[in-house]
Amino acid sequence: MPKFKLEPLLQHRKHIEDIFQRELAETVQALTAEESALDQLLADHDRIQNDLKEKLNDKIDAAEMLHFHKYLDELALEINGQKTKVAEAEQKLELKRMELTEAMKDRKIMDKLKDKQIAAEVDRLEKHEQNFMNEIAISRHLRSR
Repeated sequence: MPKFKLEPLLQHRKHIEDIFQRELAETVQALTAEESALDQLLADHDRIQNDLKEKLNDKIDAAEMLHFHKYLDELALEINGQKTKVAEAEQKLELKRMELTEAMKDRKIMDKLKDKQIAAEVDRLEKHEQNFMNEIAISRHLRSR
């Protein structure tokens, strides 16, 4: 099989693509973790609101009510901060996807170039073999005369 002259460059581009794939996977994991944290905060917020509603049905003093509202306000701030973290993680994920897409395009270009070079070399060898076979046939024909 013919050797591809730009094989080191192709291997380098494959290596870069692998790096971007790993980075994308890590970014997906980070986004998942941030979304889980947001879901947990939202669940806590809903649980505390439900607890407050149940307490309102019973008798509740003002200090306890104030405590509930302060905690709900703190949770709301944490939820907003977590939403920001999720949005940042989503932006980072989109950037990593674009980087991976570019790396894949670069590698595919090299793969196509390699395929073309190999096909051209195979064609050249086939033509060379055909010419050789033609010369043998002509020699036999001339000898048989």
